[in-house]
Amino acid sequence: MKYRIGLDVGANSLGWSVVELDEGGKQPVKLVDAGARIFTDGRDEKSKATLKADRRIARSARRRRDRYRQRRTYLLEELVELGLFPDDETSSDKARRAALQKKDPLHLRSDALERRLCLFDIGRILFHLNQRRGFKSNRKDAESRDGVVKASVEALQQKLEEAGAETLGAFLWQRRRRRLPTRARRHGTKKSDLYAFYPTRMLLEYEFDAIWNRQKEYYPTVLTDEVRQRLHKVIFTQRPLKPAILGKCAYLTDHDRTYRAMPTFHRYRIYQEINNLEWATSTGRRRLRDYPEARDRLIEMAERPTTKKGNVTFGKMKKELQGMGIAGGDFQFNLETAKRKGLDGNLTSNLMQREGLVGPDWHAWPLEKQDAFITVILDDEASDEEVREKLVQEYGLTEVAAAACTEAPLLDGTAQLSLEAARLLLAKMRDDSCIQSDAVQAVARTPEISQSLHTCRRRSVAG
Repeated sequence: MKYRIGLDVGANSLGWSVVELDEGGKQPVKLVDAGARIFTDGRDEKSKATLKADRRIARSARRRRDRYRQRRTYLLEELVELGLFPDDETSSDKARRAALQKKDPLHLRSDALERRLCLFDIGRILFHLNQRRGFKSNRKDAESRDGVVKASVEALQQKLEEAGAETLGAFLWQRRRRRLPTRARRHGTKKSDLYAFYPTRMLLEYEFDAIWNRQKEYYPTVLTDEVRQRLHKVIFTQRPLKPAILGKCAYLTDHDRTYRAMPTFHRYRIYQEINNLEWATSTGRRRLRDYPEARDRLIEMAERPTTKKGNVTFGKMKKELQGMGIAGGDFQFNLETAKRKGLDGNLTSNLMQREGLVGPDWHAWPLEKQDAFITVILDDEASDEEVREKLVQEYGLTEVAAAACTEAPLLDGTAQLSLEAARLLLAKMRDDSCIQSDAVQAVARTPEISQSLHTCRRRSVAG
């Protein structure tokens, strides 16, 4: 018997069917069997968080702990070798270590700015800086951009100025003398409650330099620039983020997927949804794509959103169509539901068009330039300083604007298609006023794309 199997693979379901074919193996003649399996979506019913989140958090904590212990061991070896910390081989060395451990490191950090310390005391300070070396953002942490962490960091800066403390260590020593807490703890239990203070990596690095420069006056042959670079690297260097592994495009399978934050993908998605809009009238259904002028007007509204969320409500779209005389009376779009009140606009443009970032000039940039700009920001392998420098030099931004752009809350994740596929389908939907599925079929029939798809299928079969 010749047969064919059909599969419908969903996010948490799998549908299947088997049909019997005729002797030629081309036409179905009988449904043999069919069924479906439903799987749990792997998320908590209340929070909707993935069930793997707790394990991932615990695993991350173990990794941070292991890395800290490795860094601490390496730092001790360096300090002992440089004569900044006693060894632990003999009983006298162990006694010196025990005595050093009893000294208050905050007191030493404050005194290091005012008087000469012994070399072991300097080593004790460096060991303490390594224990709590401050927070450093990775540019993708939403809380560090505009949440409790950012507000707590700004509050600490103000407290340092009010206290007249030169360094964080001097500020914490003032608090300890007044019997105030010196650890970063929240004032309350609510998520909106700020920390008493939240030190950043930059504050600790500044203190490291201040103490080093002062004590170098007393030990110029020991605290050399080479030694400083060695110890600074051990204490403050942070592992770079691993670049995200991108999946393959659903259409051009030899291309990597693009990011959802890319302006081209946003415009592709907007054309896909706008070209799908329809509504019913007394004379039948009307399709927005049949009215190019009206469609382009709604596209422009979505590309330049005016709301904080970056969406365009169906109510605004209806008023626009009614004002153009295309629709009248009370009607409802096919994509409109009780929960869905509008369409997402270009969320990346909604951020970059704001004052303090790129501003109105953003819309004057060609789409390719916008894509290149966002690619620079999303580069995980580049440091914050490298990204800001590139934005200033290549795009003419100010230092403040470049910093704001790197901290902008861009949309996370990747799309299902590549940037190349998005551009091809976008051009077809824009020029031919067709829906996305028709654009896919039309693009697939072009000679160069057809050959590419054929090559990809051969690779898949051969692999």
